[in-house]
Amino acid sequence: MVSPARAALRRMWEHLCTVYEYHPVLLENKTTVHKEVVVIEDAPCRLSFSSLKQANQTETAAQTPQVTKLFIDETLDIKAGSKIVVDCRGREFVFGYSGEAGVFDHHQEIILIPWKGWATNGQNENTN
Repeated sequence: MVSPARAALRRMWEHLCTVYEYHPVLLENKTTVHKEVVVIEDAPCRLSFSSLKQANQTETAAQTPQVTKLFIDETLDIKAGSKIVVDCRGREFVFGYSGEAGVFDHHQEIILIPWKGWATNGQNENTN
């Protein structure tokens, strides 16, 4: 039975996300390439955007850092370094994830960062 708190929380999850990891893949010709592999697809979630209180002053203007948080099922194993693509009502956001998730009784919260690409360490990169 789903608890009332869990059901109420999940009614707010109006977005879907797909999680990718970077894995070695053995091809038919016995060579190994590294590729994006979907590990979680179309998982219900919610994005939350907020700004930090303190602005960073630059030469041109003050910048207020934005914090993006993903709310998602607590049973999903999303590894640090994963690529997370969130569909928000037809608009696609692409994020990376580093650090540890905050795991709670009814959900987990993951702080997301803008996607900057895979850290490949000189490996063959193929993202098809």
